[in-house]
Amino acid sequence: MRGPYSGSTSGDVVYAYTPQLDDVITIDLCYSEYDTKVYVYEDYWTPGDPFACNDDAHFSAPCYVYSSRIEFLELSAGHTYYIVVDGYGGACGTYSVDISQMEGPCTVECPDGALLEGEPPCVDGYQDYYKSGCAMLGTEWSLIEAYDGDCAAMCGRSCTFIYQGSSYRDTDWFTMTGVGGEVSATCTAEFPLQFIYFYVVDHDCTDYEYVLETGGICEPVTLSYSFEAGQELWLWVGPSVFDGVPESDYILDITGIEWYEPSPLNESTWGSIKGMFK
Repeated sequence: MRGPYSGSTSGDVVYAYTPQLDDVITIDLCYSEYDTKVYVYEDYWTPGDPFACNDDAHFSAPCYVYSSRIEFLELSAGHTYYIVVDGYGGACGTYSVDISQMEGPCTVECPDGALLEGEPPCVDGYQDYYKSGCAMLGTEWSLIEAYDGDCAAMCGRSCTFIYQGSSYRDTDWFTMTGVGGEVSATCTAEFPLQFIYFYVVDHDCTDYEYVLETGGICEPVTLSYSFEAGQELWLWVGPSVFDGVPESDYILDITGIEWYEPSPLNESTWGSIKGMFK
């Protein structure tokens, strides 16, 4: 076992890389054939806290589910970086390591007049109770209401953090109502993105369907679906990874919605969803 992740008895494969100039790279194990982990150590390779790491980054085709990825990793010239390929539990097999140079982190700009999520700063020790939807019983959703015809923009922030020794991600839940017809939502984030579209019945955390998509840093991800007038829908935004994301910005651009007053969550409908999207 290496790094912060437990539950691994797999053998490791280690690569060394010493950049001659400062560099920014992405390490991607997308096309591996098992549940991978990846760690990067700077100037040494011994058990302990790594320079960077990732367990699960990909959740859908064409990548292997639970394969790993580290994006926009900043390296310093003259230092040696040890890239360790590991597996979950005893998982092993054929893996693929794609290392590519990047231009550097992107910046998401919040337009004038956009709605603001308003969540408190995200730091280690944070408890994610703010508008946390179905992830926490009795909490609320952030309301998105149209302010330009049937359109709206919402600016938010998300991150990963350590709470009681474990890695978590900030999860943001939004609620809105369709005016009738297609509702289209596009999210662009400064972090590896997981974006979920829920079709819900009576504000119920147990009666829903959803579509999940992931995207890279500053890669716009769009979800669209046709809703009846007055039908409620939810959006979920968060990192696709559980570590390595400082507090970072994202923006939602949405069309096809109206303003409405959401009903309170009924505790009797809580069901088994608790913790599913933490």
